[in-house]
Amino acid sequence: MSFVNKSLVPSGGFKYTEPASGVQFRSLSWNDLASSVRKHRIANGYPLPPGWEDELETEVCKQYEPGTCMYVDQTPNAEVRSITVSDVKNFLLVASTWMARGGKFVEQSEAERRANICVSCPKNQEIVGCSGCNNLVSTIARVVGDRGTGQDPFLKGCAVCSCSNKAQVHLPLEILHKGVTDDMKFPEHCWKQI
Repeated sequence: MSFVNKSLVPSGGFKYTEPASGVQFRSLSWNDLASSVRKHRIANGYPLPPGWEDELETEVCKQYEPGTCMYVDQTPNAEVRSITVSDVKNFLLVASTWMARGGKFVEQSEAERRANICVSCPKNQEIVGCSGCNNLVSTIARVVGDRGTGQDPFLKGCAVCSCSNKAQVHLPLEILHKGVTDDMKFPEHCWKQI
């Protein structure tokens, strides 16, 4: 994970506790925090392996509310996802299965947990495609009715499956998995991971 913008100081400042010593660090500057941790590790003979600052940033990010940090996409040159005929087929399969099984939703707390993961994911993107295909995305969003999450203003589409994140966070996994194909590679942190 990495900060969306290191020049914006999160509530309470940047903070970190060194596991080896228990020493707590706090700063209003990311660079000052990293420098202090570096000096402490050197002074105490703790290792500074390559990429240690990235690991530090990941650990610090875990303390903050969603939207402060985002998952780093490990896919080189990830492209924007377009809706395909296969996506439409998958959507229809998921929608018909969901309706046939009573149209049930997950608990609100689970929808919120999923939304918090999606909003920090680099795969949370605008999905492009024909207007008819894009209407399918808005149709499923209407299906969830007045259900929402605290992250709705920041939820877009999933660049892996072309699903509307605002809608899919509310649907049971066993229903959503009906539309997953072998070529869909969800990030390691994804709640939809099979």
